[in-house]
Amino acid sequence: MANTTTPRRAGMRPALDLDQLRDDLRQVRTRISRSPARPAVDRDQDSLDRIVTRWASVACQYRDASASPADRKRWTDLVDSTCRDRGASLTPYEALFARTGAVRDLLTAIQTRTRPGLSVDQIVTEIQRRIDQRHYPVGASLPRNRIVSDLNARPDDVKLALADLTAAGVVERHGCGVAPVEGGGSRRWVDEYIADRLREAIITGLYPPGASLPSLAGLSAVFVTDQHRVTAGLRLLVADGLVVLPAGERARVHRDVVLVSSSALPQPVRAERQMTFDSAAIRVAIGEAKGQWRYRRHVFPELVEAQWTDLRAMARHLLTAPTACDEAARRWAALMADAPLPTDPVTRLWHTACLGAALAPLLPPPPVAEARTSPSLRKWL
Repeated sequence: MANTTTPRRAGMRPALDLDQLRDDLRQVRTRISRSPARPAVDRDQDSLDRIVTRWASVACQYRDASASPADRKRWTDLVDSTCRDRGASLTPYEALFARTGAVRDLLTAIQTRTRPGLSVDQIVTEIQRRIDQRHYPVGASLPRNRIVSDLNARPDDVKLALADLTAAGVVERHGCGVAPVEGGGSRRWVDEYIADRLREAIITGLYPPGASLPSLAGLSAVFVTDQHRVTAGLRLLVADGLVVLPAGERARVHRDVVLVSSSALPQPVRAERQMTFDSAAIRVAIGEAKGQWRYRRHVFPELVEAQWTDLRAMARHLLTAPTACDEAARRWAALMADAPLPTDPVTRLWHTACLGAALAPLLPPPPVAEARTSPSLRKWL
């Protein structure tokens, strides 16, 4: 008697023949002809047609039963990739191998779905519940393998669930995964921080009326975050009447903005310990500050404040020393060094990383020997 099972969600019929699924998967993996002759290629394509006809409807049922946008897109892409005419630009033999891989991926996904485990919808709900109960702390790194272990869920389904939560604003992506954000999905503190810093730069004349702001890629590097958050911050400035966002162009400062003062160098900072102001030491400090934010490492508040104080002292040193960087970079670094340290621990970590990013353009290019022996530093420059 054939081994059969039904999809886990109600209303999904007919039953799955798991023996047939394993046989088809084995055929796709091992029985494709190695001959590029057209008759052999056509015979194998016909074999793939029969397999796709047998299982595409099952994948569509899984798609229709899912409430997860990422999961629905995954099943749609898997089914679409198995179409016979998608390899029109390839030779018949190349198209056969490309389609074989697509059919194998489809069957593997169906086979994985038949195993016990939470659905993508259930994973989303469970992660949200744990964030609300502070089991997953706001601002702390949340590696995917931890969720897989906690929920005993399939890794691919956890990835899809995190994609849904990212789109909903419940978590944000960073260097090694994601991190829950404050307010049950609200990223206002991120957006407002970006808007506050740019607002200060505009009203102090760093970006005069009518001038274009840096590109989204440039601003995301300055604020050590993704471009979506930069865009959200710019929209706050648009609502304030400070910035205009023409379609397909860079954001521009509104022509009617009134300047209040000029950006000046930060006040002298008295270092609490003996410091070294050579370029290599400053690069290390910048790398540590940015790395702690990118990877959401846990850092004691006292250490974050000490890093911020050190970076301000380094800013004073770099801004008073002769340098070949442009005046805009110097004024931005001065503005970031003058900005007060926030009270929220997560925002403090981010503010310190942004200050480090502002100092990087003030440094001279590293010597060739240093660049060769310090690959871990080059990624922060």
